[in-house]
Amino acid sequence: MLLGELETPLSKILVVSTERCGSTNFMKTLELTQNGKFWEHPLFNNFKSPIDKLGVEEFLDKSYKLSGFIGTKIVYKDNDMFIQEVIDYHDKVFLLVRNNLFEQVLSLHIANETNVYHKHTDQPKSITSSNFLRISVFLGSLS
Repeated sequence: MLLGELETPLSKILVVSTERCGSTNFMKTLELTQNGKFWEHPLFNNFKSPIDKLGVEEFLDKSYKLSGFIGTKIVYKDNDMFIQEVIDYHDKVFLLVRNNLFEQVLSLHIANETNVYHKHTDQPKSITSSNFLRISVFLGSLS
């Protein structure tokens, strides 16, 4: 192992979500229960050049080893270019979608108008069925 390089986590977790569905709270809960940190909102589309050079798997291997992250949280619309390869790379994939589309749009509008996207607390909120249409867990490839 190189100096400054950490071990790749045993189980790499991916949280894929739409905006304003509780994914940050879900991610923070995973960080607490899994005792690690997530790579939050990487824009894989912006890493096209290094990903084309290395491939998605090697790019993510290096990213995880150098950062010590246990998982990644992405918003689907910002990562469409490499989404299948990113999903295939991870051991556990959670898909989060908000139950009420009107509340989601309203929440996004309010967040954009006020520039307040999260209220910071030390403890994550409880996740209830009203927050999500579904939390789906995928193990392995979606294809």
